[in-house]
Amino acid sequence: MAFYGKRLIFKIFGAVIFLIAFCAILMFGYTILVNPDSPVWLIYVILVMSAVGGGLATYALTTTVKTHIAQFLGVVSGILIGMEIITACQLTNFYAKLAGAILCGILGYFLSVKWDLLIKCFGTAVFGSYLIVRGVGIYAPGYPADM
Repeated sequence: MAFYGKRLIFKIFGAVIFLIAFCAILMFGYTILVNPDSPVWLIYVILVMSAVGGGLATYALTTTVKTHIAQFLGVVSGILIGMEIITACQLTNFYAKLAGAILCGILGYFLSVKWDLLIKCFGTAVFGSYLIVRGVGIYAPGYPADM
């Protein structure tokens, strides 16, 4: 990974997106189009359509992520920080929590449009530290949860 750099992350991201899109299209096509009387060739057509759809989804999302990664990190970081602030305020209303998280995500988007490089650095730091703290919170008894 040290020599491959961030290209490896995009390859892994592309593989995950392909599998998700492939499985979603396959399940949708199989449940809608296939019944016990269907011919076998229909299943092969659904498999090919799923592979093509997965490839198109992978291409579209990887090119979008490469060009708009700062906006994605800004939205995710805004939502995560908003959830932490809402938890600290001890709000119990679900709709207030949802509205606060959405507003913080929108704020994160607009900040990421203004400060692209800063949000890339800050977003990866917040997102990575959130995942570590969340992982500890799952296994450590009595550790405060985020929601």
